[in-house]
Amino acid sequence: MNKIYRFFGKRGRTTIPLPIRHALNMHTGDIISFSIKKGNVVITKEKICDNCGINNGIIELAEQMTEKECEQMLNYLIDKRKRRKGS
Repeated sequence: MNKIYRFFGKRGRTTIPLPIRHALNMHTGDIISFSIKKGNVVITKEKICDNCGINNGIIELAEQMTEKECEQMLNYLIDKRKRRKGS
């Protein structure tokens, strides 16, 4: 695959290009991690657990989160629920 270039936004956001998402079979809701290796950012599609139901995966993820990350996730879920009810 040839290099694909994207802009890094002022809020630190960018988009993972569609051909890369297809190649990695990435979908909305997948979990990714970021690390640095030899001065490069490495983005990895994560697998929370083998052969487990969604609830076990969520619990395992929550156990690894900091208190601040849990609070951010709860706020996100509350906002998402409000948007769904409002539609």
